[in-house]
Amino acid sequence: MSVFRSALANTLQKTLDKLPMDHFDSKLDLRKVYDEDTMDGAYTDDLEIGGPGLASEKAEGSEISLQSIAEGAFTRYMARTFASKVIISEEAMEDVKYKEAISAGKMLNAAMFQTADVDSALQFSRAWDTGYTFGDGLAMFSASHTLPHGGTFSNTLATAMSPSRAAIIVAESQATGLPGHNSVTAGYMLTTIVCPKEQKAAWSVVVNSTHAPEAGQFNAINTVNRDMDLTVVSLKHWDTTSTNWFVKTDCENGLRWLWRVKPKGRSWINNDFTEMRYANRARWARGMSDPRCAIGSQA
Repeated sequence: MSVFRSALANTLQKTLDKLPMDHFDSKLDLRKVYDEDTMDGAYTDDLEIGGPGLASEKAEGSEISLQSIAEGAFTRYMARTFASKVIISEEAMEDVKYKEAISAGKMLNAAMFQTADVDSALQFSRAWDTGYTFGDGLAMFSASHTLPHGGTFSNTLATAMSPSRAAIIVAESQATGLPGHNSVTAGYMLTTIVCPKEQKAAWSVVVNSTHAPEAGQFNAINTVNRDMDLTVVSLKHWDTTSTNWFVKTDCENGLRWLWRVKPKGRSWINNDFTEMRYANRARWARGMSDPRCAIGSQA
């Protein structure tokens, strides 16, 4: 993109009170959903290890039973590169009266953070799409996630449900019944409801009401409010649905966001064209290492 004086015609004289600017780095939705970290190479790997199962009772003098350890899903995080550039003519820089109008470095940095936020939501738009798979070769939400010692488990509701106490109770039951890496029931707790912006109000009622919000049950205790400590996160860029949602669990090493290079700006002069060039570049990887990190509902 090149910026000439014609593109900034309204800034060539001082007649404006304010120039609204976008700032996104402090408002990232991804930081509310992903475990944010850094990476020190072009890629990094996660490997699931299935440890031994339950111990066996041993009779006096008998041999200790043999257990096994097995490898499970292998997940690779590849750093992807994103970049953008703005070119501003020397005449525009000389004549513009509002220098903030051509704060290209700041604007590019804000746009890069916004790009990251949009990309973070894209994973959830594709969460049930079998064309986008993770370490076990399955979509983020599937009824057939694999276990290292054999067998499968599901992290998607068998029947889609709309925002309600009943939906959370079903999701909690499924989460607490999830098997660990050794195939023995581990049980996970729900922590965060993640939804499109259209569902935020409905989930807030479910989570914050002290009594049951359903008609005819107003005297009943809302166990979701009393027994769970849930946070509601609505994603402004999850705009492919108004009916899907998921709830995060306390599973470790689940949704991961890895910065290889955080948004970084640079500028240089092109003397042949008497113009200033500004660019911003970042590298990151995103994904999921453990499907137990979330229970999803697709309607």
